[in-house]
Amino acid sequence: KLGNEVIVICRLANDVYSGLATVKRVRSPNIKVMSWLWANIYGLFLGLVTVRGGKYALGYTRAGFSASAWFISRLGKVPCVTEVNGLIWEEARIGWVGWWRKAFGYLLNCIEGKAYRRSEHLIAVTVGIKKALMADFDLRPEKITVIPNGANTDLFKPLNAIDARRELNLNQSGDYICFIGNLARWQGIENLIRIAPYIVKEYPDARFLIVGDGVMKEELIELAKRIGVSDNV
Repeated sequence: KLGNEVIVICRLANDVYSGLATVKRVRSPNIKVMSWLWANIYGLFLGLVTVRGGKYALGYTRAGFSASAWFISRLGKVPCVTEVNGLIWEEARIGWVGWWRKAFGYLLNCIEGKAYRRSEHLIAVTVGIKKALMADFDLRPEKITVIPNGANTDLFKPLNAIDARRELNLNQSGDYICFIGNLARWQGIENLIRIAPYIVKEYPDARFLIVGDGVMKEELIELAKRIGVSDNV
């Protein structure tokens, strides 16, 4: 929008950036470890070809442990800004089962630390993440800017409550408590479901609307059934 040329290198195929940026898609096999490894190798290749072919002022990555982003920055002599949405060690400690997975999480945490220290600047999506980065990796506060997550209002235009409930086939009466996002263990959604009986007791018309998908989906559905709130969730 400001007239700058933007190149997006990503794995997902979508038209979100249509008309705003040139998208170079990283295609990888649908195999867990191989997918991650190939995405980094192919992403590195695309990134190096891109920065070698033109003069770019800045690189921006949303993955702290992306080896390809770090190599592109170093070899292409392009300053790198890293966006931090979470701390891999905390996620591993909470949601990764098995000692070897936790050990792998610790290794990734060390890689993250190096990437953060070598980044020109960091974007943290919460104040808590900024504080954790400063404490865990001994980073200066001026190196980190907090920019909370938001929505692109050119793509997502909120309706008024009545029209939105009608379009989503929701009851017009009562209050909704909503969660939208990845159904992962570190989100703590099970705590929201566990307090549902107490809220429904005081507010019988209250409903819990959980929007998303993830590894905990079936477990959360079973939890709602087990404590007797599946009609409200």
